[in-house]
Amino acid sequence: MRKVLGILLIMCVSVFQAMPVFSQAAYEVSNFIETLEVGSPVNYQNLTIIPVYATRVYDNTNYTTLDEALNRGWLTISEMGGGNVNEVMISNHSGRYIYIMGGEILTGCRQDRIVSKDVLIGPRRYNVRVPVYCVEEGRWTAESDRFYSKNNLGTHRLRAVAQKAEYNAQSSIWDSVRGFNSSLSVRSHTQAYQDAYEDRGVRSRVVAYEEKLQYVPGLNRDTVGVVVAVGGEIVSADIFANPQIFKKLWPKILRSSAFSTINCTRGGYVSQRQAADFLSGLRHNNYYRVRAIDLGDELSASTGANVNALVYRNSVLHLAAFNDYSPYYGQRQRDNHNGRIPVIRR
Repeated sequence: MRKVLGILLIMCVSVFQAMPVFSQAAYEVSNFIETLEVGSPVNYQNLTIIPVYATRVYDNTNYTTLDEALNRGWLTISEMGGGNVNEVMISNHSGRYIYIMGGEILTGCRQDRIVSKDVLIGPRRYNVRVPVYCVEEGRWTAESDRFYSKNNLGTHRLRAVAQKAEYNAQSSIWDSVRGFNSSLSVRSHTQAYQDAYEDRGVRSRVVAYEEKLQYVPGLNRDTVGVVVAVGGEIVSADIFANPQIFKKLWPKILRSSAFSTINCTRGGYVSQRQAADFLSGLRHNNYYRVRAIDLGDELSASTGANVNALVYRNSVLHLAAFNDYSPYYGQRQRDNHNGRIPVIRR
């Protein structure tokens, strides 16, 4: 049985000049959300993954990911001069559209960084300034002259802080990395998030999740994203324009989800209906639109849930949503459907 999903998302997020979005700007995200269906949850230990399917795809572009572009030598990422640690310089030397997901980790140079939010870099665009935060507090010596990738993504908490980009985000990220490493008994003389990924004991635990859940993109050929729950609590959602881009980025999302889970002591699972309610609840936020870093627009909100969508050519490339852990948010979701219920696929 299917019930219609109609979530009105009119969005935006920026630390710069955010302007309210009104009805004319709402159609990209509302149309996108209305095409989605929520699948049956899959579980491993205390991690729940709820697949999200698309009944219609507006954008079938084969976007190039960060790792693809770096591996092919199409992208260079370097530090800014003058000790500017909160931006990096990115150049696209190819004729491809290169998509960098918010929360991806850049390794090397004088300290590792986390990308603040989604970036779409057009063909042969040079010296694009991209906002980042440091995820390695104790190093300021050059390890390399360019950033590279080790195929990792920040936990949902790191990504949420980076995406929201509040004035104290950097100190919050450092605190989170220190606490995360400590909870996993990871020794890091520079307090680097990357060190947790490279710890043998931690890695063996993460691999178990990867082996059990790597099949998710293959559940249906129209799988475009997931809602993720840890210990019976929804923590995030990542939904993409098409199945191809989701399939490419799923290994990073899964690894990040496993990292978020292995030090969680809570039990419990999340139902299909709870995932649908979470998506439905996103429409109650106040959304803003700003120009994206290179191509497209950002639509974001930070009340009720922390949401950011990258919109390009009138369609959503990626929507990232993080639960704000408010005790009132779930109740508001249940009480305010107003006839718009997310689709549930049987």
